[in-house]
Amino acid sequence: MSSRRLISTVVAVPSQLSKMTAGSSNSATSAFQMRTLSSNGMVAFERLRDALEIYRQQHYTQEIPSRFKKDVIRAAAVEPSGKIAPEGLERVISNVGLRHLVSREDVELIFREAGCSEGYIPAEQMLQML
Repeated sequence: MSSRRLISTVVAVPSQLSKMTAGSSNSATSAFQMRTLSSNGMVAFERLRDALEIYRQQHYTQEIPSRFKKDVIRAAAVEPSGKIAPEGLERVISNVGLRHLVSREDVELIFREAGCSEGYIPAEQMLQML
C-alpha cells in the first residue's frame, strides 16, 4: 500500500519540480541534457530525479537541495577519483530504498547516454544534471 502512495507521488512530482526549477534552471545545463539524452534517456533521468526529490523531501527537510545533491554525489562517487559509476549510483538507490522507483535499466540507460566512453559520469557533470 505504501508503494502505491509513492508511485502516485511520483506522478505528481514532475509538475511540481518543473514549477520549482523553472526560474532557477541553468539554460546551459538543460541544453546539455537535451543534446545528450534521448527521449527514453530523459524519461529515465526524470525518474531518477523525481525519486531523489521524494527522498530529499522526506529526509532532508532541514537542508537546502544542493546539500542533498552533494551528499548523493559523495555517496555514489568512486574514491578518490570523484567519478560516478553505475554501480555507485545503484548502491545509493538501493541504500535509500528507491529501487522500486528507479530500475537498473534506467541507470544503465542514463550512463550509456550521458556517461563518458569509460562508463562513468564526472561528479561535476552529475551534480549539474541533478
